[in-house]
Amino acid sequence: MQKRMLGVLTIFSISFFILAYRLFDISILNQKHFGSKQVNLIERSVAQRSKQFRIDNGRGKIVDVNNQILSAEYSPKVILFPILNEVNWPIDKLSTITGVAQSDIQRQLKENKESFVLQNIKNELTPDKIDEINLLHVPGLISMVSEDNIQSPKVVLFPFLKNTKWPIDKLSTITGVAKADIENQLVEHKQSFTLQNIKTNLTPSIVQEINSLGVPGLISINNNQIAEHLIGTTGENEELFKEIHPNEKYDRKVEIGVSGLQKKFEGFLFSDRASNLILHVDNLGKPMFGNEVKYAKASNPFYPVTLQTTINKDIQILLEQAADQAKLQKGAIVLLDVKTNKLVGMVSRPLMNQTDLYHQGDISANNYALESATPGSVFKTVIAAAAIDQKVVTQNEKFNCNLTVRGNNQTDPKKRFGSLSFEQSLDQSCNFTFGELGQRLISKNDDMYDVYAKKLGLYGPVGWDGPVYHDSAFKQFQNEYPAVIWKDIQKGTRLRESRARNTAIGQLNVKVSPMAVANMMSTIARGGSPKQVKVVNSVKYKNGTDMYTFNDNTLSEDYLNPETMDKLREMLRGVVTDPKGTGHDYNTLPYEIAGKSGTAQLDEVKAKYNKWFAGFFPYSNPKYAFAVVGLDVNSDFAVVKDTVKKMVNNLYLYETKNH
Repeated sequence: MQKRMLGVLTIFSISFFILAYRLFDISILNQKHFGSKQVNLIERSVAQRSKQFRIDNGRGKIVDVNNQILSAEYSPKVILFPILNEVNWPIDKLSTITGVAQSDIQRQLKENKESFVLQNIKNELTPDKIDEINLLHVPGLISMVSEDNIQSPKVVLFPFLKNTKWPIDKLSTITGVAKADIENQLVEHKQSFTLQNIKTNLTPSIVQEINSLGVPGLISINNNQIAEHLIGTTGENEELFKEIHPNEKYDRKVEIGVSGLQKKFEGFLFSDRASNLILHVDNLGKPMFGNEVKYAKASNPFYPVTLQTTINKDIQILLEQAADQAKLQKGAIVLLDVKTNKLVGMVSRPLMNQTDLYHQGDISANNYALESATPGSVFKTVIAAAAIDQKVVTQNEKFNCNLTVRGNNQTDPKKRFGSLSFEQSLDQSCNFTFGELGQRLISKNDDMYDVYAKKLGLYGPVGWDGPVYHDSAFKQFQNEYPAVIWKDIQKGTRLRESRARNTAIGQLNVKVSPMAVANMMSTIARGGSPKQVKVVNSVKYKNGTDMYTFNDNTLSEDYLNPETMDKLREMLRGVVTDPKGTGHDYNTLPYEIAGKSGTAQLDEVKAKYNKWFAGFFPYSNPKYAFAVVGLDVNSDFAVVKDTVKKMVNNLYLYETKNH
């Protein structure tokens, strides 16, 4: 009997010590890293007895050159917690302030089991109205500006509309906003803004109806972020998280950069804590601790940081409007500041497929502004520069442009141009002339194409790179493709006439990115050494002081002499002014344009082409350099022409009417 009692006591003692150790382990030793999954028990406990609403993800912000936020959208909201179903509160006052019927508020409270944003608000949430709501001092009711977790459709207007004639009556009818209200909002804003007090639900068909008005400076945006391919996306990815942050504990709620600037600058933008509204409740779901909603955010005075880019948000919106109105389905626009060589705007199409991004076969996440493509006759700009500099063209020389690039008789009547000078050959894009000049250049030096592509800033990658802290070769752009001129051939075979001639007109293996082409045009417009393209100016601490500043970098110290550049600029202007020039359609635009077109045949059977136009403006005092490409388009497709025209017209209105 005693042995049996001793055995039971021993088992009981061992069980007690195991239980005590387990409780000690949970409450003291490993309360923040419990079990094989490293669970934070304190956070789980808080989550169990609290209701939360996320204000933002806590990551560093990406802003434009004027400090307008690019990486997310923020708007004023009214946030309600379901506990309001259980208490008496002045619902009538909230209804009066917001314009939402009491019955609608009650319906939304019953339908939501978690904290939510009040919908169907009729009155604009001005700072005064936000204060009025918060002064009600209702537990579970708060109004503030927070991140839009889901990009919602919006109508964006530019102030220059008040100085132009446009169908404001139609917009008023479509949106339900009074004409006088629209006019007042235009007067109140100095930058692009989101139209307030919209009564109509912005369905995809309504968005399309607004955009079909075709008004420069009026654009309705669906669910996509501005400059989404450049800014990139964030998400929850454990494998990628551990690769980038090997010393950090993975939390399923932590977002990391997956693409674009979000990924390239992950080391700067990362934050392990989101900003939340928290309402503590007891086991019955009733409020605790003074019935107040708490605002929990990172307490570090220096973080999160802000990434200040070179992008102009207003111009970016206008570029995207130009692309969409011209129905650019696959392609890109790149716009650079000629003086600084900084990126002003970048558009890639198609839009990101937000519902099924990165699935197999999906191309919507590709940034075509950074991917290499066959440039066609745009590459003749390089050959023209080399021909001028190397003096392989004799004065008054004429070329037989009734011949093909290889010197055979041209059977297509549309491509028989007769006898043309060197300048006329660039204007009309005569393949024979540039095939002949390419042959002469390669005969002198089989590296000639490469040398002049580098002198002009075309030989990519052209994006900013350099040492940043421990990274000796940090690159600002993600997945920028290099330039290809020759591929998988011995140098000696470049002398073969067919290779030299076809490469000279931008065919065969030549591939360059739209950003590299825009960089070439910027170099020509500015003169001097080609520069790297910069998209981020600096990283700033939370208090506004600089954490890191990115210097301006040259791409190459080798450059063309001023006389060659002057001649080249003059010839590129001739492409537009010559009545037979391939860019003559742009001669009526409000700015004087200089540039070069390009058509690269991709598939002879399916008749698919890459269509290009790249250049700079205004010609006499260049401010912007650009490249526009439509990829895999039909031969008669005018998408690039329409995109360029709409882009230049939009920028003209912005520059002249907006200020």
